[in-house]
Amino acid sequence: MVVRVLSGSVNDWAARVRRLVLVLVGGYLLGLVLLAARPVLSLQEAEGLYRQQETATYHWTSSQVRLPLHGRTGPTQVALTLGLVRWPGDTPRQVTLATDAGVLARFEVAAKRQYHVVVPSSAPALVIRSSVERPPRDDSRWLGVVLFDATASAHGLPLQLSAQVLLLTALALALVLFAMWLTRRGYGLIGALTAGAFALRVVYLDGSPPGFNQDEVVSLVDAWFLLQTARDHWGHVLPLGAQEALGDWIPPLLTYLELPLVALLGPVPLAGRLTTAAIGTVAVPISYYTIRLLQLPLAAAVCAALVTAISPWQIFLSRFAIPPALVPTAWALCIWAALLFVQRAGRADATRLAIVAGLALYAYPTMKLAVPLLVGWAVLIALLHHDRSWWPRWVAPLLLLALLW
Repeated sequence: MVVRVLSGSVNDWAARVRRLVLVLVGGYLLGLVLLAARPVLSLQEAEGLYRQQETATYHWTSSQVRLPLHGRTGPTQVALTLGLVRWPGDTPRQVTLATDAGVLARFEVAAKRQYHVVVPSSAPALVIRSSVERPPRDDSRWLGVVLFDATASAHGLPLQLSAQVLLLTALALALVLFAMWLTRRGYGLIGALTAGAFALRVVYLDGSPPGFNQDEVVSLVDAWFLLQTARDHWGHVLPLGAQEALGDWIPPLLTYLELPLVALLGPVPLAGRLTTAAIGTVAVPISYYTIRLLQLPLAAAVCAALVTAISPWQIFLSRFAIPPALVPTAWALCIWAALLFVQRAGRADATRLAIVAGLALYAYPTMKLAVPLLVGWAVLIALLHHDRSWWPRWVAPLLLLALLW
């Protein structure tokens, strides 16, 4: 009997492993096919191009355009059709084609012509640098050359593509296993809502919202300078109170939160927006557990999490790398910590509230009024609700809060 049970368990385990292997192989092959269908060069991914002319099928370049390349182990052949749409007094442009490793070619562009260049396999992008001129008419742009078309063909094996697909497959497997783990412990629903909220905040994040807001730029530049020199772009050493930005003073919390992704990706829009998107997503489980703390029905907690997850205003705000994007999550955390403190009033609860409220003050200027009022109200309710013997346990957290403030 024991042998049969063990044999059945081994057979079940082997069947699960086979199914898992089949799913992994199928997912890998599907991802490989989808990514292989992606063009080597696409103008949709280009950076530095002006919008396409309304009555024409071309783009003006700025002083520098970056064309990402999805190459292989061999060289990539790129064909560029460049030219000018001249106006009186306009002059030919000096153009340089380059990669991160160095210059590939220099030439002058005056008339429409096709140029061919071979890019090394290690180059992630082709860069077009051009002299610029400003049109005499009512046009505030500084224009380089006209890019009529850009195509590329890659040679060699798609090893980099295979590595990307393998990484994506491994991440997908990790997410599936994590989702199964959450489901077994009763967190499947809130986990699904949180995952959906994150997806809504990160899909096409590098292109929507379009452009690059100046407030986003300031925080990213300060994060880059802090990583390189431990100073902001004005030379202040590790600023804590506020950071000077374009004649304004902004709280520094977002800049410090951006440090890991800026170190990984550089000072690019995606680094900042991924930070605020992830922080905005955290508001979903916090909303859920705050409602559960109030001992309201499960449906109310799920509704609160769902509203937070799909709120158009919150989604829109989370996709901008600006300090106000931190406010919904910071405020939700403060309310959650204040409720725990009011209910139990222990030293750990007071310390948690001190840390959350202390850091939230650095999220946005309006929090400098809202957070102290919330903390004061929570302390007053706790004093009325609990025995005064709790007071000595609050001294250290109050000192921590005073230090942070």
